[in-house]
Amino acid sequence: MGKGKAKISNWKQYNQVLVNCGRGFIFLDTSIETALMVRGILKLPLRGLKGYLNSVFTLMTIPLKSPR
Repeated sequence: MGKGKAKISNWKQYNQVLVNCGRGFIFLDTSIETALMVRGILKLPLRGLKGYLNSVFTLMTIPLKSPR
């Protein structure tokens, strides 16, 4: 059995939550290109690339997150 759908009563707030969830971070083109080059070299899927880059940043003690 599936879960019942909740009735939305405050559409303005609901739409704002959706906009906030969909809005991502802004990354420089060079950081995205570099990440894609690493992906091409290591033959990683995007999800694996994100984890790899985050772990490299953690090991280097750099407070960055990888592009999505």
